[in-house]
Amino acid sequence: MTRTLLTGLLVFAGLLSSLHAQTPSTDFLAEYKSLSDAYRKASSEFARETRKAKPEDMAALYDDRAKNPIYAYIPKMAELAERAKGTEVEFRCWQFVFNNRMRFKDAELAEWQTKSLAALKTHIDRDYFSEFVARMGGSGLPAEEADAIRARCEASTNVNVKTAALFAKGAILFGSKNDAAKSADGRAILKSIMDDPAMAAVKVSDTTYGKRIEGMFFSRDFLSIGKVAPDFDAVDQDGKAWKLSDYRGQVVVVDFWGFW
Repeated sequence: MTRTLLTGLLVFAGLLSSLHAQTPSTDFLAEYKSLSDAYRKASSEFARETRKAKPEDMAALYDDRAKNPIYAYIPKMAELAERAKGTEVEFRCWQFVFNNRMRFKDAELAEWQTKSLAALKTHIDRDYFSEFVARMGGSGLPAEEADAIRARCEASTNVNVKTAALFAKGAILFGSKNDAAKSADGRAILKSIMDDPAMAAVKVSDTTYGKRIEGMFFSRDFLSIGKVAPDFDAVDQDGKAWKLSDYRGQVVVVDFWGFW
């Protein structure tokens, strides 16, 4: 009986230990938030200092490892990422490192890029990886590397990741105004997203990919130079109704403005 009870207690203790090891993400999340807040504060203070600097001193100030907080916080984020391996916090930390790695030079830059990119790729089928692939175009990655990551994402079973990758590829090609073939390929890719209800409904910022693509097509087809402007109704400052087509054949300046 005593032996059975002792065995049971040991098993229970082992289970608790295992659960604790598997679910420390809330602690990691608190650490990440605290670290992010500290970085934002340090970064704001540094920004105030740079605003006081002379233009010719700016480059040296940004490269000053004792003053620019990015040099201190990249290693801190990397250290937390190593402890939070497999969690969203790991992804967020390495994303911070990747996004800010360009401050480093040569060998250090290559090291941070290799470490962060390898770790980020392990999250490729998670919803939040779509953020990374969506912003990859301006990340400074070689085109071959970016294309390889997009190709992997296009094959992902995660609809968010797959849609973000296809949209990024389609948007790049669609924007090739001097290459009709590439632009047509881009339109076809973007249309394939619009034609798939699941992909078209994926959220991006405050809209969906379907709505964003619809806007891109409308802009290219109706608002580019040489196109007839789409007609619309409005009311002038005196309350009189008018249409844009009322002024066809005249020089018209349209000023859109609003509050957000």
